[in-house]
Amino acid sequence: MVSAWTVVPGIIVKLIVLVVTKLWDPIAQVYGYPFDAERRVQKLVDEFSKLQDQLGELGILDPKPSSAVLSGWLQRAARCKDKVEEIKRRHESVKSVGVQGLLPRINVVRHLCAIGRDADLELEKVKDLIAKGEGHLKEAGAAPHPIPIPIPLLPPPAAEFDNGQLAQSILDTAAAGTWGVGIQAMKPHLTSVLDFVRRRSSWRVWGMGGAGKTTLLKLARDPRVQTLDHIVLAEAGKCCDIAKLQDSIAQGTSLVLPPSLSVTNRATVLCNHLRNKKFLLLLDDLWNYIDLEAVGIPLPLGRGNQRKVVLTSRSKAVCVSMARQGVTIRMGCLDQQDAFKLFEDKVGSATINADTRIPELARQVAEMCGGLPLVLCVIGRSMCTKKNYKLWVDAVNRLEKSKVHNNLVGDDDIFNILRYSFDGLHDDEARGCFLACTLFPPFYIEKKRLIRWCMGLGFLDPANGFEGGESVIDSLQGASLLESAGSYSVDMHDIIRDMALWIVRGPGGEKWSVLNRAWVQDATIRKMNNGYWTREEWPPKDTWPEFEMLAMESNHSYLDPWMVSSIGQMTNITFLELVSLDTFPMEICELHKLEYLCIKGGSMSRLPIELGKLSKLKQLHLRQSCSLGEIPTGLISQLVNLQVLDLFCSSIDYPYRPKSAAGGLYNFLGELAEARASEKLKILGICLDATRDNRAFLKQLMQKQVRIRSLCLSFINPISPGHDQPQPATSRYMIAELQPFSNDLGELAISSSDILQELVATSDGKELIQNLEHLCLENLNVLERVIWLNAAGNLRRVDIKKCAKLTHATWVLQLGYLEELGIHDCPQFKRLIDHKELAENPPDHVIFPRLTYLDLSDLPELSDICELPCEFKSSLALLVENCDKLMNISFHYPPGHDQKNIRVFCDNEWFNRLECKPNIMKSYLSQNMRFSAI
Repeated sequence: MVSAWTVVPGIIVKLIVLVVTKLWDPIAQVYGYPFDAERRVQKLVDEFSKLQDQLGELGILDPKPSSAVLSGWLQRAARCKDKVEEIKRRHESVKSVGVQGLLPRINVVRHLCAIGRDADLELEKVKDLIAKGEGHLKEAGAAPHPIPIPIPLLPPPAAEFDNGQLAQSILDTAAAGTWGVGIQAMKPHLTSVLDFVRRRSSWRVWGMGGAGKTTLLKLARDPRVQTLDHIVLAEAGKCCDIAKLQDSIAQGTSLVLPPSLSVTNRATVLCNHLRNKKFLLLLDDLWNYIDLEAVGIPLPLGRGNQRKVVLTSRSKAVCVSMARQGVTIRMGCLDQQDAFKLFEDKVGSATINADTRIPELARQVAEMCGGLPLVLCVIGRSMCTKKNYKLWVDAVNRLEKSKVHNNLVGDDDIFNILRYSFDGLHDDEARGCFLACTLFPPFYIEKKRLIRWCMGLGFLDPANGFEGGESVIDSLQGASLLESAGSYSVDMHDIIRDMALWIVRGPGGEKWSVLNRAWVQDATIRKMNNGYWTREEWPPKDTWPEFEMLAMESNHSYLDPWMVSSIGQMTNITFLELVSLDTFPMEICELHKLEYLCIKGGSMSRLPIELGKLSKLKQLHLRQSCSLGEIPTGLISQLVNLQVLDLFCSSIDYPYRPKSAAGGLYNFLGELAEARASEKLKILGICLDATRDNRAFLKQLMQKQVRIRSLCLSFINPISPGHDQPQPATSRYMIAELQPFSNDLGELAISSSDILQELVATSDGKELIQNLEHLCLENLNVLERVIWLNAAGNLRRVDIKKCAKLTHATWVLQLGYLEELGIHDCPQFKRLIDHKELAENPPDHVIFPRLTYLDLSDLPELSDICELPCEFKSSLALLVENCDKLMNISFHYPPGHDQKNIRVFCDNEWFNRLECKPNIMKSYLSQNMRFSAI
C-alpha cells in the first residue's frame, strides 16, 4: 500500500508546477518584450507582406469586388499599414540610439517594451485581416467577369452645337459669379477647347505662368461642355509623381485606390475603371513628361473611344513630348483692348471715373502689365482704391523704373511688376503675413494657423486678436495676392508664391530673415516618406544652431530620441511647433530664446516647473492636450512675457476624448487671474470644470483686457466652489451665463455631462455670443433639447458628438450663416429637422441658406433629413456613413432657380439603396473626408 505521505507531496509538486507554468507564460510574455522586440517586429512585417499580396490581388481584379464589408476591410488594412510602418520606424530609431548610463538604458527598455507589445497586438489584427481577405478573394473569384466590349465609334450628331454660344454662356455664368466681366477675354481660348472636345483626342496648351491656363481648364470643367461620365481636373505641379496623379484622378472619378497597392497595380485598377468610360482629363501645370499609360489612363485616346486629354505646361517641349498626335498651341498675352477690359474690371468703374485724368493713366498702367492676365488682375486690384490721380502718376513712375514693362520674357520681369502690389500693401503686418504664406503648401493655407504663425513670428500683434489677422488676410485677398479656398483656408498662385520667395531671398530680404532660416516639414513630404521622418530628411547637424524656426507635423505620438536631442542643440530657435507628445521634452526648457511654443495633441499630464526658464516665451499653445491637469504653482508667474496661452480642448478637430483633467485647471485659472504674468496676456483658450464658479476669475482677466478666444466647459466634477460637497444637480445650462465674457469668444465646447438635459441660448435683447464661429456639443449623455433664439448669429460650424438622447437638431435653422454641420454617434437621432418643432403653421419646405458641408455618421435611427423638402442655396457636400435607415432625401427647387448639385460621399451599398437621386453625384468615402482642422 502506498503511503499518503508519498502521494500527497507528489500531487502538491505537480500543482505548484502547473500554477507556476500558467503564471509564468503571461509574465514571460510581458517581460520578454524588451528582449525580443526585434523578432516580434520582424514577424509582424512578414505577416503584413501576406496582407499586401492580398490587397494587390484584389486591386487588379476586373471588375473589382465592391461591398460595404470589403470597403471596411480595405480601410482597416490601410490603417494597419500605417501602424506597421510606425512600429518599424520606432524600432529602427531605438536601435540606432547609442546609450550610456542607467537612466538612458531604462528609457530604451521602456520603449522596446512598448514596441514589442504593440507589435503583438497589431499582429493579431493582421492575421484577422488575412483570414477575412481569403474570403473576399474566393467571393471575387466566383463572380463572373465579363469580357470588356469596346465602345463603338459614335456617329456625328445631326445638328452640331455652336461652340461660340456655349463658350459665351459659360463665361456669362462665370462673370456673374466671382470672376467678374474681365473673364470674357477668355472666349477665344475657351471656344477652341470646346471645339477640341468634339473633334480631337488631345490638346496641349503652353504659355508663361500667369497667362490663364488654369482658369481655362476650370472653365472647361463645366458640365455643359459634353455628356461624359467624368470630367476630371488634376493638378500636376513641380513635384508631381505618378502616385499623386493617380490619387487626384481617382478622387475625380469616384474610385477608391487602396493605398497599399504598388504604383503599377494602382494603374491597372484605374485603367480598368476608366476603360469603358467616356472621360475628359484636364491635366494642369505639367513640368516634366509623364507616361499617361503608367498613370492608368487607357489608350488609345480619341473621339471613337470618347477619351480626351487637355494638358497645360509652361514648356512647349513638355507639351510636345506628351503626345505625337493632337494640337499644341501657345497661350499668349492679351491684346491691348482685352487687357484693358480685364484691368478696368479689377480696378472698378468708380475709381476709373473718379477723375477725368485717371482713364488715360489707367491705360498706361495696363500697357505696362504686358498683357499678362495674372499681372493685370493683381495690379488692377492694388489700384482699386486709388481715386486720387496723383497716386496713378506715382504708379506709372514706379512701373517705368522697373524697365521691363511691355517685354515680360522671364520670371524676374514678372516679379518686378508684381512687386508694386507688394510694396503697395498698407503696412508691414500685411507684408509679413503675405511672405509667411511661403512656409505653407501653396494650395492649402489654413487661415487660423497662418494667423497663429504670424503672431509667433512677430508679423501680427496679438492685441488685435484673430479678428485682426482675418482682416489682414482679407486685404491680401482683396489685392489678389491670395485666393479664397473656402471659409477656413486660402491658396496662393504659384507665380505669386515664387514672387514672395524672390522678395525674401533677394536684395533687402534681410528684414524677413526668419523665413529664410525656417525648416517646415509639410504634409507633402510626410506622405512621400510613409508619414515618418528619416535622418536624411532632417536638417544637417551643422545647420542646427542657425535655425530660428522649426515646425513639424505628424500622425503619431512618438518623438524619436535623436530628434529631441537635436532640438535641444538648436540654441537660436525662437519658434517651435511639435505635435502629439506623451511627455514634455525637458530639452525644450534650455531653449532660452524661444518665443513661440506649440505642442498640439498628445497625452501630456503635466508641465515641468523648468518651463519657467523660458522668460522670453510670448506664446504657449497646448491645444487638444486633454490629459493636461497639472501646471505647477508659480510657473505662470515666471512667464512674464506671455501674450497668448491656449489650453483649449474639444472634439472640433480631434475624436472625442474625456476631459478628465479639466478640474485641475481651476486653481491654475485663479493663479493666472492674479499673476503678474497675465499683465501682458492678450488671448486665452482654456478648458474648465463648469460645475465650479469660474466667473470671478474670468472677470478679473477681462478687466486686464484678456480676450477669451476658446472655451471648453466640462461637467465632470460636481463640487461647489470652496467645498468638497457635491453641487445640486442641474439639468439645464443657460448660455447667457457666458455673456459677460463672450465678446471675443470664437470657439465653445460643452462637454461631458450625465445630468445636462437642456441647453438654452436665448435672448430678448442683445444677441448672445455674437462672435462665436464654432460650437461643439460632445458626450452629453442625457441632453434631449436645445433651445436657440437670438444667439450666435455668426456661427459657421457645429459639431454634435456622442449625445445619446438627442433626436433632432431643428434649432440649427436659427443659424443663418451656418456652413458646416457634423453629427456623429448619436444612437437616438432620428432626423436633422423635425418640422413639428418649427411652428404652429410649418412652412412647405425648409431652407439652408449657406450650408455647404453636412457630415452624418453612426446614426442608426436616422431616417431622413426632414419630412419636408429641403432647399440648399449653396452646393452641398454630404457625407454619410453608418446611417442604414436613411433612405430618402427630399429636395425643393424654386421655379426659375438653378438646381444645386449635391455631392454625396458614401459607400456604394448605401447609395444604391437611396430612393431619390435628383442632382446627386456620388463620390468615394475616404477616411480623410472630414472637416478641416481649425
